[in-house]
Amino acid sequence: MSLSINAFIEAIIAAGLQPPSHIEPEIICRFPGNGKGRSNKSGWCILFSDGLGGCFGDWSAGFTQSWRSNDTFVMSCFEKQAWKNKVSDARRLEAKLRQERQNKAAAKAARLWGLSQHLSPNNPYVIRKNIQPFGARE
Repeated sequence: MSLSINAFIEAIIAAGLQPPSHIEPEIICRFPGNGKGRSNKSGWCILFSDGLGGCFGDWSAGFTQSWRSNDTFVMSCFEKQAWKNKVSDARRLEAKLRQERQNKAAAKAARLWGLSQHLSPNNPYVIRKNIQPFGARE
């Protein structure tokens, strides 16, 4: 299995991403996207439980790729369909998790916006900068 994980990591690096130091099969791992800071989590990967394939990508770049440990292996029609199903399932799971994160972030933003108040024209910053608040909130 460790050879598969190493080959998977090499494929992620070859695609221009910096993978996490530890990849657990069947768990979506999050890591910084291409050229992003350490707190960014737009990069993702999932190694299938058998270690023979997986998917990875970068949400911020709109990039996804599937990977197989042995691309030269000729698959039967049944194996090809099973592979396509695994890739589709992984991509659906990734999209579901991304949507859940986006919904959570939107709810937090709406809550914070609802708690904020219009910036007063008497606010020290507004006065110091000699500007109008123009609907700004704090």
